[in-house]
Amino acid sequence: MPKPIATRELRLRPAARRDLAGIYTYTRRQWSRQQADRYVAALRAELERVRERPEIGRRLRDAQAPFLRRVCGSHVIFYLADDDVLDVVRILHASMDFAAHLANDDS
Repeated sequence: MPKPIATRELRLRPAARRDLAGIYTYTRRQWSRQQADRYVAALRAELERVRERPEIGRRLRDAQAPFLRRVCGSHVIFYLADDDVLDVVRILHASMDFAAHLANDDS
Protein backbone atom coordinates (compact mmCIF):
# COMPACT_ATOMS: atom_id res chain seq x y z
CA MET A 1 0.00 0.00 0.00
CA PRO A 2 1.43 3.46 -0.91
CA LYS A 3 2.61 5.68 1.91
CA PRO A 4 0.57 8.73 2.84
CA ILE A 5 1.37 11.74 0.68
CA ALA A 6 2.96 13.72 3.49
CA THR A 7 5.65 11.08 3.98
CA ARG A 8 6.87 10.88 0.35
CA GLU A 9 10.06 12.89 0.19
CA LEU A 10 10.53 15.32 -2.70
CA ARG A 11 14.18 15.07 -3.77
CA LEU A 12 15.66 17.28 -6.50
CA ARG A 13 18.96 16.03 -7.84
CA PRO A 14 21.69 18.67 -8.28
CA ALA A 15 21.03 18.83 -12.05
CA ALA A 16 17.31 19.46 -11.42
CA ARG A 17 18.19 22.24 -8.95
CA ARG A 18 20.47 23.81 -11.57
CA ASP A 19 17.72 23.45 -14.16
CA LEU A 20 15.23 25.26 -11.92
CA ALA A 21 17.70 28.06 -11.16
CA GLY A 22 18.50 28.42 -14.87
CA ILE A 23 14.80 28.56 -15.77
CA TYR A 24 14.31 31.33 -13.23
CA THR A 25 17.31 33.32 -14.47
CA TYR A 26 16.39 32.97 -18.14
CA THR A 27 12.74 33.90 -17.55
CA ARG A 28 13.72 36.92 -15.45
CA ARG A 29 16.12 38.18 -18.11
CA GLN A 30 13.75 37.58 -21.02
CA TRP A 31 10.55 38.84 -19.42
CA SER A 32 10.53 40.02 -15.81
CA ARG A 33 11.11 39.06 -12.21
CA GLN A 34 7.35 38.75 -11.69
CA GLN A 35 7.02 36.35 -14.63
CA ALA A 36 9.98 34.31 -13.37
CA ASP A 37 8.41 34.14 -9.90
CA ARG A 38 5.07 32.99 -11.38
CA TYR A 39 6.61 30.41 -13.70
CA VAL A 40 8.88 28.83 -11.10
CA ALA A 41 5.96 28.81 -8.63
CA ALA A 42 3.92 26.92 -11.25
CA LEU A 43 6.75 24.41 -11.69
CA ARG A 44 7.00 23.95 -7.92
CA ALA A 45 3.23 23.46 -7.66
CA GLU A 46 3.43 20.81 -10.37
CA LEU A 47 6.24 19.10 -8.46
CA GLU A 48 3.92 18.92 -5.45
CA ARG A 49 1.10 17.47 -7.59
CA VAL A 50 3.51 14.84 -8.90
CA ARG A 51 4.75 14.12 -5.37
CA GLU A 52 1.16 13.48 -4.34
CA ARG A 53 0.30 11.41 -7.42
CA PRO A 54 3.41 10.25 -9.30
CA GLU A 55 1.28 8.02 -11.50
CA ILE A 56 0.05 11.11 -13.41
CA GLY A 57 3.35 11.10 -15.32
CA ARG A 58 3.90 9.24 -18.55
CA ARG A 59 6.61 6.63 -19.05
CA LEU A 60 9.56 7.77 -21.11
CA ARG A 61 10.46 5.28 -23.80
CA ASP A 62 14.00 4.70 -25.03
CA ALA A 63 15.64 5.71 -21.76
CA GLN A 64 18.13 3.68 -19.75
CA ALA A 65 16.18 4.26 -16.54
CA PRO A 66 12.40 3.94 -16.10
CA PHE A 67 11.81 7.69 -16.05
CA LEU A 68 8.40 9.25 -15.85
CA ARG A 69 7.73 12.68 -17.32
CA ARG A 70 5.23 15.41 -16.65
CA VAL A 71 4.79 18.52 -18.79
CA CYS A 72 4.43 21.90 -17.10
CA GLY A 73 4.33 24.98 -19.28
CA SER A 74 7.25 24.85 -21.70
CA HIS A 75 9.18 22.37 -19.57
CA VAL A 76 9.18 18.67 -18.83
CA ILE A 77 9.85 17.24 -15.38
CA PHE A 78 11.69 13.90 -15.44
CA TYR A 79 11.49 11.77 -12.32
CA LEU A 80 11.57 8.38 -10.66
CA ALA A 81 9.12 7.48 -7.92
CA ASP A 82 8.52 4.89 -5.28
CA ASP A 83 6.49 4.86 -2.08
CA ASP A 84 9.17 6.79 -0.17
CA VAL A 85 10.71 9.29 -2.61
CA LEU A 86 9.88 11.37 -5.64
CA ASP A 87 13.32 11.69 -7.23
CA VAL A 88 13.35 14.61 -9.70
CA VAL A 89 16.16 13.99 -12.15
CA ARG A 90 15.88 16.95 -14.57
CA ILE A 91 13.57 19.79 -15.59
CA LEU A 92 14.20 20.41 -19.29
CA HIS A 93 12.71 22.69 -21.92
CA ALA A 94 10.37 20.82 -24.23
CA SER A 95 12.58 21.61 -27.25
CA MET A 96 15.69 19.97 -25.76
CA ASP A 97 17.10 16.56 -26.71
CA PHE A 98 15.86 14.69 -23.64
CA ALA A 99 17.77 11.49 -24.33
CA ALA A 100 21.11 13.29 -24.56
CA HIS A 101 20.56 15.30 -21.38
CA LEU A 102 19.31 12.34 -19.38
CA ALA A 103 22.13 10.08 -20.59
CA ASN A 104 24.73 12.68 -19.55
CA ASP A 105 23.22 13.25 -16.13
CA ASP A 106 25.95 12.96 -13.51
CA SER A 107 23.87 13.58 -10.41
